[in-house]
Amino acid sequence: MELSIPFNGGKIKLDLVVEDGVHHPGEAVIERLKSIEICGGESALDLGCGCGVYGLFAAKAGCREVTLTDVCPAAVSSALVNARLNGLQHVKCLQGDFFEPVTGQRFDIVFANLPQTPAPHPIQLDKWGGPEGTQYLTRLATEAPNYLKPGGSLYFCHTGLANPNAVNDLFSKAFDLKVVNQRDRFFQREEYESYQPGLFHYLMDLRKAGKAKFESNGEGWCFQTRFIRASKK
Repeated sequence: MELSIPFNGGKIKLDLVVEDGVHHPGEAVIERLKSIEICGGESALDLGCGCGVYGLFAAKAGCREVTLTDVCPAAVSSALVNARLNGLQHVKCLQGDFFEPVTGQRFDIVFANLPQTPAPHPIQLDKWGGPEGTQYLTRLATEAPNYLKPGGSLYFCHTGLANPNAVNDLFSKAFDLKVVNQRDRFFQREEYESYQPGLFHYLMDLRKAGKAKFESNGEGWCFQTRFIRASKK
């Protein structure tokens, strides 16, 4: 696939190969990339990089040093292929759990588009975020401050399925939050039933408990996805 992202009066083009089992960038990714602030010369980390779209964009936008990490070997393989495909020599692709591959390092910018689908039992790796969808977001809020330089920024995605109130409260302890892109995500119950039988009813129970936010639009259902810039306090 090819992406063309407006940036600083021009366009950044990315050619991407996405291997089987690796999260495929959705249609929202261009709007999210447009909202990222890069001056040039920064160091950046793409955490849970998938095919590498955020980190590779940062490398083309002027970041001097970019690291991409993922626990999934296929994702790291895709990211490495894509770095070469786009002629990016200053990009490192590392396999490992969360921040483990970059222990002791600090970055100007961290990107994190993490799995957030709630489910009582594990589903596919690139979607499952634990029983409330917040498993990785909780780790991110706790660990990210230790990997950001003073004045650094964390960009992360957050969906209405993953306990919005609790997640906002958790990140607000260490960060000032600003939503830089927001859009509606429409779905049918069959989509989530295909991940795990009974999952839609499980989501409805989370909704009743105030741990998920989504509404009926008459023809299906809808939750919000937010792309947030979290500035380290």
